[in-house]
Amino acid sequence: MRQNNENFPTQIARIPENQKITPDYQGSIFAKTQFFGKNKVTVAFDWIEFTAIQNPDKTDFLASDRFQVKFMDHGTQYFIEMAEIFHLPAGSGEWIKCASLEIKPRVHFINQNIVKIKLENRYCYQESPDQFINDLLQDLKLTFKNYTRIDTCCDFQKIATGEMIQDMLLKFSSKKYVMKGKSMQVFHRTKDITGIKFGKRESGCSITMYNKSLEMRTKGDKRHIRELWAAAAFDKDHETYRLEFSEKKNLLNLFDNESGEVQESHCDISYIKNVERNFKYLYKKHFNAAIFCAGVRFSRMEKINILDIEQTAIVSKRLCEKKQANNYIKAHIKRTFEDATAYDLAGDALKASGLYEYIQDELIKFDLHEWFNKKFPMYQIYCGEMTVGDHLSNRKYLSHQLTQSGLNLN
Repeated sequence: MRQNNENFPTQIARIPENQKITPDYQGSIFAKTQFFGKNKVTVAFDWIEFTAIQNPDKTDFLASDRFQVKFMDHGTQYFIEMAEIFHLPAGSGEWIKCASLEIKPRVHFINQNIVKIKLENRYCYQESPDQFINDLLQDLKLTFKNYTRIDTCCDFQKIATGEMIQDMLLKFSSKKYVMKGKSMQVFHRTKDITGIKFGKRESGCSITMYNKSLEMRTKGDKRHIRELWAAAAFDKDHETYRLEFSEKKNLLNLFDNESGEVQESHCDISYIKNVERNFKYLYKKHFNAAIFCAGVRFSRMEKINILDIEQTAIVSKRLCEKKQANNYIKAHIKRTFEDATAYDLAGDALKASGLYEYIQDELIKFDLHEWFNKKFPMYQIYCGEMTVGDHLSNRKYLSHQLTQSGLNLN
């Protein structure tokens, strides 16, 4: 049972007993059916998960004409409470589960007004999922924060290289084909390969290529995907394979080099408005495969383009002035800080003060204050009118004489 907050009581929305709730989805299928080169494919989102902010000044989760919330009697690993969201499609009299809702983070250092919402799989395949999310947030009085996971997929029965898909998977598993910069995990079933995963699920973007027909036969059929394949006129006697990119939270903006327009980021609700563009961007950025050649650098190996997708003009960039830090920058700051503390302990406050000021500038330039506080929780870098050396050892600093200028600070 949901407990009311003493400061901001929240009314619980309940589904009326006389209203039917059905798990079956009878809506239209809106995912894209198109051609990449000569190959017929379907492109769709398969997982959409995002966070939002509750407004503590309003009563949230009230029933509306389109959405209702039903609270569960348990929470999740990371949130204290969990609920199911039901949707009433236009012209329908049946309530359909459209999303799950997680409320109240268990850890207190996270904003307690943050909630996490995951759309049901069937609702990821609609024409405008961003508009649906906008309507959902508006009715529940929530403010969009950012997408935390987006899976974008492409289903196909043939590939542009002309070889059998199973042969291509065998070449990847035997490392005749290689993927740049990603670990590989191969899944087998008797003599066949059922799928290959490149990269780790918790990384920024992982890639999975697998037999979708087999998965649906063994793990449960999905009517909306079957209807999508039928609309694309896929051959029922042939296996359908899927190439799927799983994105995690990304704060970089998408930028069109040809038009000069900013294309959104994961903090923009409209990031998912164009599934075809998103998939092409992910394919060209992350699917870096080539024919292996011993003793040859990857950049000089012959590349593989299994879906015949042309080069996209979309790139990811940080559009603010702050530069991206790498491990070299962090290691340099760490060594400089160790030198500064050594000078400070030795009584040379002038040198220590200069190094502290340099560290402060680097932390601002690369936006690394959060990393520094975690790395050195027992120290603080102050920023004010005086230098850090002034704050830490003001008397020692004032006792130094600047011999080059001939000034005496005493």
